[in-house]
Amino acid sequence: MDLTWWFIGIGGMLIAMNLSSALIARLPLSLAIVYFVIGFAIGPAGMGWLAVDPFLHSRTLETISEIAVLISLFACGS
Repeated sequence: MDLTWWFIGIGGMLIAMNLSSALIARLPLSLAIVYFVIGFAIGPAGMGWLAVDPFLHSRTLETISEIAVLISLFACGS
């Protein structure tokens, strides 16, 4: 999967989560659990849309992990 599609997918998920934050705030779940369920659903154990080989896509996974840490730190800081 190309890095551009990763950014589009993650950006789309963040926009969807932001738009549905009022609905999720009423649920007895945290955003982390919702992200986990979405990741599990699109991963190899769920629908199989996202099948990543860690050895083949190591650079892409590293970049996405760095971005996830930055977003997490920004969210906790604000």
